[in-house]
Amino acid sequence: MILATRRHLDMSGVTLAVIFAAMGSVSCSVPSTRVVYYLHTVPATWSAARSMCESYSAVLICLADVNTTTASVRYVDTKTWGGQLAAAQQKGLWTGLYRKSDNTTLWHGCTPSLRSPDNQFCYKAGADFTLFPADCNEELQYICQLNDGQCWFQPWSNHKVDDSSALVNSTTTDDESACAKLCRDNMKNDQECWAFSFTESTKHCVLYFTNENHKYALTNRYFVNETGTTVYEKICTGGWTSALSAPNSINGNPLDENCTSGASGDAWDSSICYCECSQPPVILTAEDLVKTDDEKAEEIQKELYVDPDNTSSTRRKKISVEDNRPSAQSIGYVGVVIMAVVFGGIILLDLPVLISHGKDLVVRLHKMLSSEIVSEGRVTASNLCTDAWQRKELKFLQDLYDSLKDPSVLDQRPLRSRSKNAGGHQCSLRRPLRGQVTAGLEAKEADSDFCERF
Repeated sequence: MILATRRHLDMSGVTLAVIFAAMGSVSCSVPSTRVVYYLHTVPATWSAARSMCESYSAVLICLADVNTTTASVRYVDTKTWGGQLAAAQQKGLWTGLYRKSDNTTLWHGCTPSLRSPDNQFCYKAGADFTLFPADCNEELQYICQLNDGQCWFQPWSNHKVDDSSALVNSTTTDDESACAKLCRDNMKNDQECWAFSFTESTKHCVLYFTNENHKYALTNRYFVNETGTTVYEKICTGGWTSALSAPNSINGNPLDENCTSGASGDAWDSSICYCECSQPPVILTAEDLVKTDDEKAEEIQKELYVDPDNTSSTRRKKISVEDNRPSAQSIGYVGVVIMAVVFGGIILLDLPVLISHGKDLVVRLHKMLSSEIVSEGRVTASNLCTDAWQRKELKFLQDLYDSLKDPSVLDQRPLRSRSKNAGGHQCSLRRPLRGQVTAGLEAKEADSDFCERF
């Protein structure tokens, strides 16, 4: 079991880092912490770029350990920047290195520099992060770096590490968390642990030390299949791109920083960030980091707000939820029976009336469909006679004849046609023609001229 702590103590402006460990060969070097890199794609002067980084407690990129930084930035460029780094380096990227007024160089954030001063006060990085002096008022893209907590471990199930160049240290631990802490806190011969494997069945913990930063995260060619073993690669970086505009009004040579207050920090706690999934810890964007506390609080409030109309209790008031209890189902069946009896009884009582009205409706529809609509509202006796004669409706002709025998019929009401062609219209006979109709019917003339005499 490892006993490890890390403390930053302010002692006359000097940061004292003390690490105690009880495993293998121990070095005074400090294991990596997570560094997040933000590539700002909107060009700015050196002072404006520094101001933008400081707005969210970051610094312009530090290349004091160029190999470590290059490996980390390459990883971020592959994972999140989409390969934009190469294009930015063609013109140059601002770095945190600058020349002070006392003609010495310093990295932004008070990291010492051994570089001799040049004729310029600012420095940019080209391909492979080679440093070049540059005019501080030149507008270039830049990278801000933010120290952001501990590294994390990404799992590869059913794999082990096959790296003959790595220093390997094997032990047994109670669980994966204890193995992860050993990898996080320990160095061996000035080499850092960048991966560990753990076998649950045997509690076997293997640590892999190398001096190549993010060696296993940059490529998985060192991983081979091993059933039952999980490899965790250590990742100490991350990042985003940002389109925030820096205050371009800041020009001129860099102002000296106040580096006499010393550094301070928090101790590592006993927890460890190793993940049983491939989802890394959340890294905030630069746009989120520069927001004020009020803006952050407002966003949190919006995210936590729940519309009362969308709550489950409100929805349950408007819908019927299935209840499979026998008692509830029995009550439902009883309700269905009662409703069926009530409405069924009403329908049965009115059934004879409905049948009668239905028959009348059928008869009326039949008459409407079988009748021919007459264009005029009234028809002449001649038309009625002709139609009846053609249909051989002798009964209608006889009724017509009988009606004409009574003069009062012609005087008081018109005849109602029984002919289908009449369509229910009324007709009237002119009195001067009464004698002709009567004579014609009595003679029972069967020629076509009979009706023309009307």
